[in-house]
Amino acid sequence: RRQAFVLMAAMAAGTATAHAAGCPADAGGDTVCVPAADTTAGGLDRPPRADDDARRGYAAGDLWQAGGQAWRAVSVADGAARWARVPARLPGDAFGGHTVFAGGPVRLVSGYVGPALDIGTTVAGRTVTTTLAIGGDGRLDTAALQRALSARDRGSFATVLRVYDQSGHGNHITATPGRHVVHIGEIRIAGHETLSWGEDNGPGGFVLPDGVKVASDGFFFGTTGTYASANSGNAAVPVPVLLGQAGSGREFKAFMGSYSLDGFVHVADPRSPDQRTGLVVTSSPAAFGVAAGPGGYVLQSGNARATLPGALPGGTLAGGYIGYNADGGPWFAQGRNTGQWTGIVIAGHAPTPDEAQAFAVAGAVADDAMPQLRDVLVTIGDSRTEGFVVPDGRNWPYLMQR
Repeated sequence: RRQAFVLMAAMAAGTATAHAAGCPADAGGDTVCVPAADTTAGGLDRPPRADDDARRGYAAGDLWQAGGQAWRAVSVADGAARWARVPARLPGDAFGGHTVFAGGPVRLVSGYVGPALDIGTTVAGRTVTTTLAIGGDGRLDTAALQRALSARDRGSFATVLRVYDQSGHGNHITATPGRHVVHIGEIRIAGHETLSWGEDNGPGGFVLPDGVKVASDGFFFGTTGTYASANSGNAAVPVPVLLGQAGSGREFKAFMGSYSLDGFVHVADPRSPDQRTGLVVTSSPAAFGVAAGPGGYVLQSGNARATLPGALPGGTLAGGYIGYNADGGPWFAQGRNTGQWTGIVIAGHAPTPDEAQAFAVAGAVADDAMPQLRDVLVTIGDSRTEGFVVPDGRNWPYLMQR
């Protein structure tokens, strides 16, 4: 049915999960709650120490998060590592006025109060639209969500129709016409609802309005949450984002796996339709980001980083697509069980290293992610690796990791 089966179970540097409020060891019921249990922390759910050094695999600049506080490694000399406390902002605040879109089921911009999502449910065979707002306490109106979930027809889902822009620019993103496949109410991370895809959702995502304009050689795209099986190589390559217009020859894409099914993150731009990076995105909560600057790209997921050097062509990318099957080509056979996102942020300039780190810190704190954990399960394979026609986030990488 798909490519030959390949399975690699490897212990690699990256991020893993910690226990969070509202996430018991096994949440039970129909909702998956990530992270799962304190036991996955391996004793690292604590502040960093002097012996958390290079011998343990840490490098200068690495992040550490525990209990809602974050640290950054200043030096990692043997037995004398120094970790400095770093303040945590909200993900959409990391780039200041350069943020052109920030949206999701959590507050991403300081002080934001207002609509977060429009969702659609089927009640007695008819579609009902409900607006979920973020209140003064900074939380999503989950009571309204639960009422909508309780009233829906058996076997149906709550789909996300619109994600409101919290940046103040009015760049709201809307579900692909005729393909409303992004769910809410299926997966939680650190107690937060997520925008989630499943194996059986089919292709679809969100359309970016033309008002989202970024320079080809100066932008940032990032997500908080997790990629449930983005490191699974398969025939339907996950494409989390396309900036610009598909087929124009002037678009940017980030995608996983490529034709070679290698599990790495690739990018495409006017220079080349397929440039492989050295980054594998694990199936654990971590802020993922790709920053474009005149010198090339810098990608980061947790403490894993990769670069693609080289000057980028100038020009402007307007509009785009967020989700999967971004360009609708025939090689995108299915929507993948991949994104479980608490937030999406786009910035319209080449971010400084400090800004990119501020986004990573914000994501780690918001999702209780632990980039300091070094042991991670990585799987690469086809439908027998990740599962076939499984609900959002419920795949073999997730189950094996637990």
